[in-house]
Amino acid sequence: MSMRPVDLQITIPQSGEVSRINNATQSRPEVANQMFANQLQKEIRHDSQHVLQSNKGENASITKDGSNKNNADKKKKRKRERRDMDKSTAEAAKAIADYKGSIIDISV
Repeated sequence: MSMRPVDLQITIPQSGEVSRINNATQSRPEVANQMFANQLQKEIRHDSQHVLQSNKGENASITKDGSNKNNADKKKKRKRERRDMDKSTAEAAKAIADYKGSIIDISV
């Protein structure tokens, strides 16, 4: 196929744009790989700065009755917290009971 002079007048000014588009298309995978590598480096740096969590069961000790010492400590702590909460609730109820009924307000 031969090029006519009219075709040359149209294709020569568009050749710069076509080459730019072709170059961008060919370099797209390289740019994506560079961006992925940068993101991967950031994640590696972030992960290396944080302490990894260890399994809590590794340091647990077992008592004679077969229960876990950490669980027993937690149960004692929960029991103590409930007892403290019950005390504070009882004190609040007593304060309300002391206030309740001391004044009678009747309107007719």
